[in-house]
Amino acid sequence: MYKQQGDKREFLHDVSMAAILSGIAGLVGITGFLAFGILPTNVTGHVADFSVNFAQNFVANSVLWIAAFYSGAFFCSWYLDFKFPEKKHFPYVFPIFIEMLLLIFVGFAHTKQLEMGIPDSFFASILLFAMGLQNALVTKISGAVVRTTHMTGLLTDLAIETSRLFNHKSNLDEKTSRSILLRLTILFCFIIGGVIGYYLHERIAIFTFIVPAVVLGFTIIGELLATFKILYKRQGALPKLKGAIVKTK
Repeated sequence: MYKQQGDKREFLHDVSMAAILSGIAGLVGITGFLAFGILPTNVTGHVADFSVNFAQNFVANSVLWIAAFYSGAFFCSWYLDFKFPEKKHFPYVFPIFIEMLLLIFVGFAHTKQLEMGIPDSFFASILLFAMGLQNALVTKISGAVVRTTHMTGLLTDLAIETSRLFNHKSNLDEKTSRSILLRLTILFCFIIGGVIGYYLHERIAIFTFIVPAVVLGFTIIGELLATFKILYKRQGALPKLKGAIVKTK
């Protein structure tokens, strides 16, 4: 789901990744809002908020939210481009692992907030960093086809593509049909994730962040197992190939 790129990447890979990570984005978004009064996925709103605060000579929080999301996206892109330029076996596992650890940290550390004297803005900025990291990850993996936290652009693209259904001069080709399905999947899973986040927060409060962390953990395990399986098959095929070469000689 994470490691395939370019011609090796199939539509099912994008749909699977979009469904899981957009659901996580929706859950983290609504839980972050309920817990801290901040939407970790709404960067557009934070930029607009910055404009208002700038006019009122108070920009501290807005700058923090924007910088946190930017830093997460920057870190992910830097790590993938400079640490793994030749596409190693597990380049995408580490960013997902970091996101998982950040969600676990928020889920457990916030219970000690009063004892440690940490403000809510600190935890909110961690969530923004995690969402920036995730958005950069899926953007790079899918070739900018999937963005799990960017609903404004998604709805715009979806409107443009679905408008072709009512244009008799336009033919709805397979590429456009798949794009519509992918965007609907992202939108639907984002909403479902938000609904689940709301009901979980009503019951387990801040520990809701542990749920997406567990889901991310399972995706990491699945990715590692799939890669090990491929490597095992390659190693098993190598002796057979050498034996065949010897026989031909």
